Amino acid sequence: MTDRNDAVGTKEGILKAAIRVLGEKGYSDLSMKDVAEASGFTKPTIYYYFRNKEGLLLAIVDHVNSLIEGFLERELLSDGQVSASLERIAAAMIRAHRDNPDFARAHLACHADSGVKALFPSMMGRFARIEELMSDLMKRGVERGEFRKDVPVQILCRTFTSILHMTLKDPSAGTATAPSAGEMVGILMRGIGR
Repeated sequence: MTDRNDAVGTKEGILKAAIRVLGEKGYSDLSMKDVAEASGFTKPTIYYYFRNKEGLLLAIVDHVNSLIEGFLERELLSDGQVSASLERIAAAMIRAHRDNPDFARAHLACHADSGVKALFPSMMGRFARIEELMSDLMKRGVERGEFRKDVPVQILCRTFTSILHMTLKDPSAGTATAPSAGEMVGILMRGIGR
């Protein structure tokens, strides 16, 4: 049992260091040597857990996605207004970015780095669950009359995601001068709400 715990700890340590390096250097300049130095593990150990640089990036994407999936799954279990759910999701993402700058930089690097974008075709399956959960939440909003029925659910999802990413890219995100989660959702609701 200890070996399994050690393996999990090793993998998590490497992943945490890789997130920090990705946020600092971006994907194109990230090297396994950098991750080894940041994590304190050898390159062979890193290659054992993550076969290559792309495998390491996919593990980072899976880690970020699992956090986002958790936010969405919790909100789908609630029976309140979808606009309130979206506000809680936005607030959770703002907190995650504010409280963990490494996570924030890595998350944004995944959306802005051309090296990462080149890998998107191989990552599409990893985003499917998030898209499905977000779509289910937006469909609930349409069914309940919170959103106009003439706006496609896919547009609702993309609009919310775009507003969220634009806010998170702002250097003031999570500060008193940045838009709040409520203001972000307000922008969405004014544009396509009832």
